[in-house]
Amino acid sequence: MNKEEAKRAFNLWLENNIYTDETLATEVAKLIDLIRPENKPLPIPRKLVELPQKVGMYVNNALNHPEGSVRNLIDINWDYAYADETYAFEMKSEENVFKLIDAYHYGWTPEPVKRFVLPMVKAKSSTLYAFKDRDADPDENWDAGWDTKNINSLGNYCLVTQSDIDSAPAWVKAIKPVPVEVEE
Repeated sequence: MNKEEAKRAFNLWLENNIYTDETLATEVAKLIDLIRPENKPLPIPRKLVELPQKVGMYVNNALNHPEGSVRNLIDINWDYAYADETYAFEMKSEENVFKLIDAYHYGWTPEPVKRFVLPMVKAKSSTLYAFKDRDADPDENWDAGWDTKNINSLGNYCLVTQSDIDSAPAWVKAIKPVPVEVEE
C-alpha cells in the first residue's frame, strides 16, 4: 500500500464508521504500519529525538517486542514498562505523538536533565540559595548558603534537579525554582 492508497482506504473507513478518538488513532496507526516505503530512503532527522528517559525506554520496549509496531506507541500497550509515563507524555500535545513515531523509526536520546537554583533571599550584593549537600547524611542533606556571584557563574554546588526538589523537605519545595542553562 502506498500513501495514496492509504489515504483512500482511510477516507473509505471514515465514511462508513462512527468513530471515537481511540478508534481513529488505532486506524491511523494501522495505516501507518501498512504503508510501504517508496524506493527512496526515509528522511533521517538531523539528530535523534530527545525524549524523557522513561518514555524512551517504552519506545525500546515497543521496538523489541515480537509484535511491536507504531500502533503500540499511539495506542498505549499497558503491558510495557513505563506505559503510564508515555501516556502522560503523549497526552501533553499532538507534537509528542509525532516525536514518539520518529523515535520509533529513527532512534532517541535522553533529554538533558534540567537544572535549577533555589534563591531564598536577596541582599544588596549576594543571594541566599538552598542547595543539596551531597556529602551530608541523606536525611539532613539540604542547606542554605550565601553567594555573591552572578547566577550564570554559580558552581554545581547549588544546582539541583527536579527529582532533587521532589524528594526535598517541605521548606525546600516552598522555594520557587529558577531554571539555569548549564553547559555540559
